Amino acid sequence: MLLPETGDHLDDGLPVVPGPVAVGVGEHDQPTFPSEPLGAAVAVVAGAEGDPALKFSFTAGNMGVSKATLFGLLRHGQTTWNRQRRVQGRLDSPLTADGIEAVREWARFLSGPRWRWTRIITSPAPRARTTAALINEALRVEIREEQDLREQDWGIWEGLSWAEIQTDSSDELRKQVEKGWSFRPPEGESRIEVCRRARILLRSIGREYQGEQILVITHQGVIKSLIYALEKRDFLPGEPKLIDKDRLQTISFCNDTMTGFAYNIKPTPTP
Repeated sequence: MLLPETGDHLDDGLPVVPGPVAVGVGEHDQPTFPSEPLGAAVAVVAGAEGDPALKFSFTAGNMGVSKATLFGLLRHGQTTWNRQRRVQGRLDSPLTADGIEAVREWARFLSGPRWRWTRIITSPAPRARTTAALINEALRVEIREEQDLREQDWGIWEGLSWAEIQTDSSDELRKQVEKGWSFRPPEGESRIEVCRRARILLRSIGREYQGEQILVITHQGVIKSLIYALEKRDFLPGEPKLIDKDRLQTISFCNDTMTGFAYNIKPTPTP
């Protein structure tokens, strides 16, 4: 089921514009950029050839209405349940030592001169709040928690390992996976519902903080639903991989239009 450009299935009134055609993860080390300005945003990419360093400048576009807001979407650091391949959803587990080190690497990258973050918006989940706090040791900006950035509710599957779900609920899992955007764990939340609440939130924040760069610490389910809606993905098995869960995804918001900007940015050493 493809989401239409108007976003009617999401019922949030927010138009979307497809972003860059993202390369398959692993094919390139570079993030993917559009060749033309996106919506009303003008993007300026600076840096030596082969260097994925980014510098963003946003101005009003042809509509001449407002400055664009840049959202950087980043998943929380690896947790013990991530390592165990256990579903967390609304539950939680602490960051691993590797997860903490990876977050500190992101902090070094995101605090470099190529960025100008003004605030952090985070999911209220402890794993996300811990990630935000670690990054903010370097950024030192305002942190705000938002319930609508919480992970998809996985219902009765929360706390179970993928092996347990595949063994005990294989028929139900297969049935749900084939529903694409309507995928809903038993007693849980659908992907459409996740995307709707996240998009409405970002629209509100984009209007409130026009022209800013805002770092969003959230979950893979939230990030994936936002990007897949922009790229008109069906969320069905067999689709090419679009984004890497351990990389930064960016989208812009201007003149009430949400647009993919650059995907799969990895934390490179700051010069």
